[in-house]
Amino acid sequence: MTRYAANTGVSTGQSRDEIERILARFGADQFVYAVGETRAMLGFRYSGRMIKLCIKMPDKEDFRYTPGRHTPRSDTKMFEEWEQNCRQRWRSLALVIKAKLVAIEDGIASFEDEFLAYTVLPDGSTVGDFTKPQLEQVYTTGKPMSLFSAMLPGRGRDRMTLKRVGECKLCGKCCQHLKYLEIVINKEHIDWIKAHDPQIEIEDLEILADDRFLANVSIPHQCSQLCFIDNGYAICSRHWPPQNLPNICRSYPQSPDMLIEGCGYSFIEVDE
Repeated sequence: MTRYAANTGVSTGQSRDEIERILARFGADQFVYAVGETRAMLGFRYSGRMIKLCIKMPDKEDFRYTPGRHTPRSDTKMFEEWEQNCRQRWRSLALVIKAKLVAIEDGIASFEDEFLAYTVLPDGSTVGDFTKPQLEQVYTTGKPMSLFSAMLPGRGRDRMTLKRVGECKLCGKCCQHLKYLEIVINKEHIDWIKAHDPQIEIEDLEILADDRFLANVSIPHQCSQLCFIDNGYAICSRHWPPQNLPNICRSYPQSPDMLIEGCGYSFIEVDE
């Protein structure tokens, strides 16, 4: 089966601009984009709700060899093939969003029907991130449960939460070109971030209790303290061993949507 827009000449930037124009006409605003090595993110606000769509992006090394004969490609050719695949992904996303908005405008579906899974929750995860593991548990155990019990306080044993398990693989990917969306930080974090790297951007969203802030933190480049050692591991040249890392780094990832492909951490559901 031929892939949609496999040979498109539309750049990723043009596709993003088109998506933004389409959504803006629909009434969306506050657009944000983030691009990592193997995934990209599109965020926007609609009717007071934050929406976040994450796209799995191709790895450059996947295009190191030609299909079939497995002949090595030059670095230039590998980049061209990777870039073409990235353009195709963004064209597909533009098509998906167009189709969703057409369905909403024609009364076939509601906004919630089309974008509920991508709606951002207070902890920065999405409804889809939150419900997928619970839905799997429902079908595995055959026992009905409230999918949103973890969000409702005072439910005693019925209250659920997500727990991070695993360990850091020291790959360094979370220290490169990432955006931490809607995380909770305090004044100490802000002072450290500004002293650590003036180029790191902090967008205050909401003041919480106990001098804490809900904020977006952007690292527009590779962290200046990231250091790769001979065995391929990545370490922080300023804070080592790992237990000395600032909490904002040590606590990453804080939710399933922050997970990077190959990360040593995962999340499980536990009784609170």
